[in-house]
Amino acid sequence: MQYSTKIKSLYNYINGVYVPKQKVNNYARNFGYQWRDFSRTQIDQYNKSRISKKFIEDITFHEIKSFKDKLVLEIGCGPGRFSEYLQKYSKKLFLVDLSDAIFYNHYKSKKNVIAVKDNFSNLFKLKIKFDVIVCRGVLQHTPKPLESIIQMKKLLNKSGRIYFDIYKPPMLGPLNSKYLWRHIIKIFNVSYDNLFNFLSKNCKSFLYYRRKLNNFFNLNLNFLWDYVFPIYDYKGKLPLNNKQLEEWAIMDTLDGLLAKYDKPYDYKAISNFLKNKSIKIKKFNEKLNCYKI
Repeated sequence: MQYSTKIKSLYNYINGVYVPKQKVNNYARNFGYQWRDFSRTQIDQYNKSRISKKFIEDITFHEIKSFKDKLVLEIGCGPGRFSEYLQKYSKKLFLVDLSDAIFYNHYKSKKNVIAVKDNFSNLFKLKIKFDVIVCRGVLQHTPKPLESIIQMKKLLNKSGRIYFDIYKPPMLGPLNSKYLWRHIIKIFNVSYDNLFNFLSKNCKSFLYYRRKLNNFFNLNLNFLWDYVFPIYDYKGKLPLNNKQLEEWAIMDTLDGLLAKYDKPYDYKAISNFLKNKSIKIKKFNEKLNCYKI
C-alpha cells in the first residue's frame, strides 16, 4: 500500500508494532503497566461477556458494520477491548497507542491490522487520510483534549467520520474523591507498583465491607466510601463473577488514580468549541457523552 514505504522509514518494527525511531514524550506510561497486568480483563473473548461489543456499538451509534470497506484508525487501542470488533468490520485497521499497552494488544497481528506506538497526532507524517476514526476513553487523558479533536480532524478524509467520547465533569468538580486522592498519591510519591500491590492485597476486603455497609444502611453509599478510599465496584452493573469484578475494580482504580491528565468536558463546552471551529455534531449520546462528527 502507499504508506508501507513511509511507515518503514519513520518506524522500527518491534514485536509486531511500529515504534518511532525518535523518542516520543510518553505521558501515558502508567497505562502501559495497567494493560500489561490486565490485558484480558475487558476483552469479551476472554471474559465471556458481550460488554465491550455493546459498548463499541453504542459508541459508534450502531454504525460499526458500515466500516467494511473503510480505512479505520483506533486511537488509544490498549490491549484490544474494541480492536476485537473493529478488526472484524474494517477493511484495514490502524491501531495507535502512546503507551506500551499496544504490545499487549491481542489483535495487532491480524492480517488487516497495523499497530503503531506513537502519539496519534504524529501520524500526519504518514500522509494517510482515514475514513473512520474511533477514539474512546482517551481525550480527557491528553494534555489538550479540545486540540486533540482538531488533530483527529486533520487525519480524516473530507467525507470521513470521527466517533469519540470524553468524561463528563464530576458533580463535585475538584472535590471529587479521585482528585483528592490523586493529590495524596503525588505527595507520597506512590508508584504504580506500590498501588497495584496495595490493591491486590486489600481490594477484596474493601469491596466486602463497602457492600456490607451499603446493605446495612440499605443505600448505595459508594460515593462516600470513596473518600475513605476509592474502589470502582461494578457489582450489579456488569455481568461478571466475583473474581472478575475484583479484577475490574483493581484495574479501574489504577486507571482512575494514576492518570497524569484528566480534563473532562460537558456537552456545552464541546459543542461550543466545535461550533466555533465550524464542525458539526452529527450524533450525540448524552449518557455516554459520545459524539459523531
